[in-house]
This record gives sequence, structure tokens and C-alpha cells, in this order.
Amino acid sequence: MYTSQRKNSYCLKFLQPFDLKERLLSCPGGQEHWTEFQTLCKDILVYLFVPPLDEPMVESKTETGHQRRDIIFPIPYNAKGFWAMIMHKYHAEALIVDCKNYSSPIGQDEIIRISRYLGKKRLGLFAITIGRLPPAACRIGDKRDKAALAG
Repeated sequence: MYTSQRKNSYCLKFLQPFDLKERLLSCPGGQEHWTEFQTLCKDILVYLFVPPLDEPMVESKTETGHQRRDIIFPIPYNAKGFWAMIMHKYHAEALIVDCKNYSSPIGQDEIIRISRYLGKKRLGLFAITIGRLPPAACRIGDKRDKAALAG
């Protein structure tokens, strides 16, 4: 029994990327399917990053309760390697993920919008925005944009 359980566990782990790919290909774009896309993004990132990251929190509200973050993966305090560098260089307590199931490219406004969640006195200065398409050409260069990203 132990051998068959181990074999099944190995098969599931081996087949999971194919399942995730199929789910991604069959997930429709557009705002009406945002929850399906967000769940899929979470599942993909759990497959990739847990461990070493901790299990994610979904639809987490900010301290003030005015905003919500799609997905947060806490970075353990004893993180090593890449995640230790992210934690120290970007003052990050967590990986913040923003999921955009848009049928058009993500624009500069969406990139700047995630900066509301960033800051040294918040969860840190590190976040990922995931979209279906490559981002639109955007220029983050003027003083207002740099100030927004600086927290």
C-alpha cells in the first residue's frame, strides 16, 4: 500500500503541470472569468513556490480594509537563497500577486495601481502582476510614477 501511495503521489506531481497548462488554455479571458483565472494563477504559483514560500492567502484586505490583494505568499523568516535576497533587498514580508484576466494587454495604469500595496511599512516592495498577454508598452519614468512606486 505504501508503494502504491508513493507512486500515485509521484504521478500526480508529474502530471500536475500538464493539468495546469490545460486549465490555462481553457480559461476564457475577460472580467467575467476573473475568479477562475485567479484560482488558476494561485494553483500555478503554489506548484512553483510552495515550499519554500508559505501557503497563500487569497483576497486579503489591507490593514485599512479599503483595498484587497489578490494573492499573498508569506516569505518565511528563515528563507534562504533567492527569497532571502527578495526579503532583504525589497523589505518584503510576502510575495504580492495581482491577477489580471484582461483580453487586452495590461497597461501602465494597472502596473502603477499595484503600487498602492507596496511600501517599506507595508508588506514590502516586491509584487508580480500576471496577465494573459504581454504588457502594453509603458514608460515608468516621470517623477509621479517613480514616487508612486517608491511607496
